[in-house]
Amino acid sequence: MQETAKKEGLKGLSLAGCGTKATGKSGFTHRTHYNVIPGYSAGSEEHKYQELVDATKAQWSGTEDQPYIPLLTVGWDKRPWEGPLGNNVKDGWYFPDHTPAQFRNFLSDAIRWMDDNPTKTTKERIVLIYAWNELGEGGYLVPTKGDPDATYLKQVKKVVTKQ
Repeated sequence: MQETAKKEGLKGLSLAGCGTKATGKSGFTHRTHYNVIPGYSAGSEEHKYQELVDATKAQWSGTEDQPYIPLLTVGWDKRPWEGPLGNNVKDGWYFPDHTPAQFRNFLSDAIRWMDDNPTKTTKERIVLIYAWNELGEGGYLVPTKGDPDATYLKQVKKVVTKQ
């Protein structure tokens, strides 16, 4: 892909791979990490959102040769998809205690990590947020019945505009 991009007049491509397998001679120019908690199909089990935050932040690392793109998870609760009344997805861990303030702090921490590690992250200072519309998995920034004012989305604005 890099060769084709250059033949077509581009400077090259930025390709982000997920996890430790994205390192080395994988062809990925950047690295990120999602699904850091092993509970996707580990049975229905409630966990604290802070556990998800801590596990994610522990993955934030990069090098000058392969910068890291920090990932944040707004929330995670795929119970609507589980079982026969959902999509028959296997039961997994869920993190129902997340709050807008916790998410705001998580985003602030990602920006601070980039400030503290400018050679280990992208020069464009990219952060990935999971997700804006994963309503079935409890990760969303869009307004909902339970959050008609989009308070999670407003946290992004507060952090990036330093309100």
